[in-house]
Amino acid sequence: MVYAIFTDFQTDADGFNYVLAITWPQVQAIFWIFAAYTFMLPSLAMISLELKRTAKS
Repeated sequence: MVYAIFTDFQTDADGFNYVLAITWPQVQAIFWIFAAYTFMLPSLAMISLELKRTAKS
């Protein structure tokens, strides 16, 4: 909702088409979010397996 209100006040917006400028820091943030998630997946899988193993015991 806040995003829609903010973009409606832009001078280039006509209510349906919005201009989204992607900056280098935004690209880096997206990259590091995906990288961190990818690096965490093996640990999350090991935790899941360990929890299943302890629940059976």
